[in-house]
Amino acid sequence: MRQFERESFLYRNSGYTVQLRPREGERYLLVTADPELVGKTYKSVETGINASSYSTGYGAATLYSGIDTETTRVFSYEGRVNVVVLIPKAVVDQMREE
Repeated sequence: MRQFERESFLYRNSGYTVQLRPREGERYLLVTADPELVGKTYKSVETGINASSYSTGYGAATLYSGIDTETTRVFSYEGRVNVVVLIPKAVVDQMREE
């Protein structure tokens, strides 16, 4: 069984994620919580910028707007898990034959 250490995980957008490629013979994925993290708080700042351009017969302008939000998360045993698996068609066909 393959395991991913804490250092393998990154915050991407609003999720705590790890990316991996399935290996030959792997058929299952088990997701568990790290007991050492449960109850700990993680704070982050999320930022974003939008630019909108406007033009008229008299000139043009670009309007910039954005957000700057502090987010606090607490690690727990509850929550949502999203798993996205991308498998080549040839592998899927082979799995169906087995």
